[in-house]
Amino acid sequence: MEVHSESGVFQKAGEFPVAESIDLPLSAEAWRFHKSGRPFLQEQLPFWFAVLIGRALFVFVPLVAVAYPLVKFLPMMYDWIMRLRIQRFYREMRSVENAMEDKSQQLDASAMTDKIDQLEQRAMRLRLPNAYDSSLYTVRVHIGLLRSHLESILSNGNVPRDENQFPSSPRRSDLSKGSPANRRQG
Repeated sequence: MEVHSESGVFQKAGEFPVAESIDLPLSAEAWRFHKSGRPFLQEQLPFWFAVLIGRALFVFVPLVAVAYPLVKFLPMMYDWIMRLRIQRFYREMRSVENAMEDKSQQLDASAMTDKIDQLEQRAMRLRLPNAYDSSLYTVRVHIGLLRSHLESILSNGNVPRDENQFPSSPRRSDLSKGSPANRRQG
């Protein structure tokens, strides 16, 4: 702008370049130049480097705006996938348990034992990151509980769990009668 702003044969000082009396419409870049002058980067850096940085910002700012939420979302999605792998075992254990407690059908002990064995083998072969070891061991413990539940049902003559697997818990009134304070009074 400084080069053409001096007076000459055809223009007065500061008359050229101007945006007012042009027959052709100005581009957005020319309008921005007339409005605010040279861009900040072009004033501080060589022209080629300022243009390179401007283009890089034009590409990388939207890329970072898209990538940042993805980076925040990926660990949550990974955790969900790992927990889903574990939850599959629980769904299968629930179906085995429901089949064991179904009173309308005869209990096929060998089929149930085979299903539990398959679950246990799959749980042993399942490879998860170390952060999920406790969940994997919990699944293995629950498979063992399911096996002991089946053995309990078989030893009690195919009686459902609610009736004979666990001893009945004492009622609250029975507990209050046996408390040390009540024994001293009575």
